Amino acid sequence: MGTYFGILDATSNWLESQGLPRHAGDAFLRQMVLGLNHTARSKPALSFDELISEHSTKGGLNEQVLDDFRRFGGIAALLEALNHVLLRIRPMEGKKP
Repeated sequence: MGTYFGILDATSNWLESQGLPRHAGDAFLRQMVLGLNHTARSKPALSFDELISEHSTKGGLNEQVLDDFRRFGGIAALLEALNHVLLRIRPMEGKKP
């Protein structure tokens, strides 16, 4: 999904703007998502909400980023984008051509 890589690219750009060399930021992000992918695949019985809890220390940085993502409209933007996709792919129900 392009969105997934777009988020990684934006994060890598931000890390670079904070002084981290691009190759180091990219390497860190690739390892991080590899580890998260492994966790998601190795714990199929856990819900995504449970995985969020498992990877967010109360009062920690991960919890802060998710809270800010939600507060600043990240979830709303994602849902709006998904709704736009649904409008494109859903058949025109009950409408005559």
